[in-house]
Amino acid sequence: MTSRQISAWIVPLKGHAFDLEDLPIYLDGSPVTVVKRGDRHFLQISTSVAGTTHERVEELAVDFLGLINGAASVLIDGYRPLEFEGGGFYGIDAIGEVANTVIQVSSAEMRCKAGHVTISVNGVTHEDGRKGLMDQLLREATRNRAKADALALVGRPAPSWSELYLVFELVEANAGSRMYADGWIGRAESKLFTRTANSYTALGKAARHGKDRGDPPTNPMHQRDAVRLMRSLVAGWLKGTHAAAGANDG
Repeated sequence: MTSRQISAWIVPLKGHAFDLEDLPIYLDGSPVTVVKRGDRHFLQISTSVAGTTHERVEELAVDFLGLINGAASVLIDGYRPLEFEGGGFYGIDAIGEVANTVIQVSSAEMRCKAGHVTISVNGVTHEDGRKGLMDQLLREATRNRAKADALALVGRPAPSWSELYLVFELVEANAGSRMYADGWIGRAESKLFTRTANSYTALGKAARHGKDRGDPPTNPMHQRDAVRLMRSLVAGWLKGTHAAAGANDG
């Protein structure tokens, strides 16, 4: 019996339907995407990325899911990070049939989500602006370690102040004053973020240091606002450099 050639690997995902259902749109055109098969969602990695043997699939899946969680967190309001379901992953052939099975990959709540509105003018439906948007961020992240690290960090469910500050420094070290000039972050909110992160008086044991660096802020930044700010900063960085690269290519 001749074995069928594998064209992609699929790894079962676990998460809320709200967080899963739009990812195929955002990842349209990417060699790493999310697909729905039956009532389950899978991370799908093309063999152009992972190869036709299973050895690297698990490692790559972990890395790419971290990046996807990061990209989704900066593009989709209220996104909750996905996890792997566990139990195994599969190789599929060109028509989507399972050709290889590899076993073992290492409280109830109500949620509401507004539907996406498709705009039609004079009977002409405009292309969904989300289409392929996440692929742009992933391409930037896979070309640069600092971008990959920043994206993965902001994609965590609850990044610490130290992790958020690392994200800030990664952008600052690589983009410099452009982060202010291009409007990725404001100077006032940047200053409040850094003062809060460095203040033991403001944050206690969550602070980056046991000794205040300068005067503590009168009104410290809340951590959820710091997370939102760093996600916005990373989005600006990756989108800005992607746009600049596209202009240079032209």
